[in-house]
Amino acid sequence: MCDRPSEAQINYWQQIIDKLLKQNLITHRRQLDELRIWQGSDFNVDSELSNYIEQERSPLVKLLSLHRPLRSLVAQRHSYQKGTLRYFERHYLDNSQDLSQLSCSSVDADGFVGYWVGKEIPNSVPPTTNDGKPLVILSAANLDILRIRTLEFVALNNIKKTAKELQTDGVARKEVNYRLQEAKNF
Repeated sequence: MCDRPSEAQINYWQQIIDKLLKQNLITHRRQLDELRIWQGSDFNVDSELSNYIEQERSPLVKLLSLHRPLRSLVAQRHSYQKGTLRYFERHYLDNSQDLSQLSCSSVDADGFVGYWVGKEIPNSVPPTTNDGKPLVILSAANLDILRIRTLEFVALNNIKKTAKELQTDGVARKEVNYRLQEAKNF
């Protein structure tokens, strides 16, 4: 709240923020490290979110595949220039898949694009799939942020579907919907 705060100013503002948090006048979103002003609500979205995230043990590839599946990718320039529609299947991949055994699920697909979300990048990638189609692997730059955002998105979806309190608490419902929309846009 100031450009170059002194230690006393930092302590003063921290006390104010702690007081507002205790009164539920603001919320602290740990995943984004931000404070938000919300109307009062009896439903603690942050607590529910933290509980779900702590319990979730599924691999990132599974979470992404279930909750944000990828659609096929059309090679638009090729289609425009040559008049032939070509598309590539897209899938999330990690260390659990054997890259030499990958194949397209559709015989009409012209290739396979894999989005690598495993911690260790593979040493070698075959140029083609098992069925002879071109294989392209793309690797995420920052998996930690992707995992946090994915967990938040999955947790918010779960809260929206299962939390009975949201039926009667319009403020909490609005907050969950807002956060879910933000998570979708990431």
